[in-house]
Amino acid sequence: MIIRPAEEQELERVSVLRKQVNDLHVEGKPSVFKANFYDGLSDYIYEI
Repeated sequence: MIIRPAEEQELERVSVLRKQVNDLHVEGKPSVFKANFYDGLSDYIYEI
């Protein structure tokens, strides 16, 4: 397995995957994880 930084054209797909993972976490531990935390995070990731 090769792990590398995402390229700019891949960031939208990475955000989709992050949302799916977060939704699973929220479903399993809603007292710990927050729904929709990723809304503002996508903009930050595009900036960095």
